[in-house]
Amino acid sequence: MKKSPFILLLTFVLLITLTGCGNDLTYSEVSIDHVESNLDAFIQQAEPENGIYLFFHNEDSFYVYVTSGHLTQGERPLHISNFNVEREGDVLHIYYEEEQAEEGSNNHRLYLVKLDKPIEEINAYKNGEDIPFAMVGGS
Repeated sequence: MKKSPFILLLTFVLLITLTGCGNDLTYSEVSIDHVESNLDAFIQQAEPENGIYLFFHNEDSFYVYVTSGHLTQGERPLHISNFNVEREGDVLHIYYEEEQAEEGSNNHRLYLVKLDKPIEEINAYKNGEDIPFAMVGGS
């Protein structure tokens, strides 16, 4: 009978530990067509310029908008690919690539990043090179 409280305590500790393991850093591409009005206004403001944009949704998530669709005459369209997010301690790294593409290629993308724990810094890299954010906003 004395082992019963110990087994209950051990089960409780394991359950809490396993529940905490489900909170991973995740990201997914989302449709620009069905976003909240404040995010839509942010995207509309970003539209005239190429670059990477951050929009903080709440303390646990933010959007990354990447666009490369604004070309000068004679330039070939660019395609955004290989988007990835990685954590290194309390620093978040966002990676993506721009590649030459054919007409009609998807040259703007919106991603929702859900954090597993707070971060102190976010860095962006296009084609392996460190780049600044064009604009940062939030709701």
